[in-house]
Amino acid sequence: MINDKIRVRELRLVGDNVEPGIFPIDKARQIAKEQELDLVPQTDEHDYDFKKKHAEKFLEEGSKLKTYVFFKGRSIIFKDQGEILLLKLAQELEHVGKVDQLPKLEGKRMIMMMSPKKPAK
Repeated sequence: MINDKIRVRELRLVGDNVEPGIFPIDKARQIAKEQELDLVPQTDEHDYDFKKKHAEKFLEEGSKLKTYVFFKGRSIIFKDQGEILLLKLAQELEHVGKVDQLPKLEGKRMIMMMSPKKPAK
């Protein structure tokens, strides 16, 4: 979700030239418009945990895993946050998988590949 598609009552604003804080959605939209910026929601912790659980299951079953973060509009300027998120996932799944390809930007997607770890003999 971005800008007018965001359907919450309040947002936390952070960034350059913005007073950090929680604002009503209308005020947040006004501030973003004045600064010619987009409102971009971050990945919710629940969403992350849900995806991580499925990724862990795929690796445990012996499947390879391709994970990516998709950047919409001008959110590409936050590509470092996408890389941090993918590396966090890799670290939390290191008990069941290994990274084959570190996060790499391909167009508007940052992609990382993982393979299941071989069982110890």
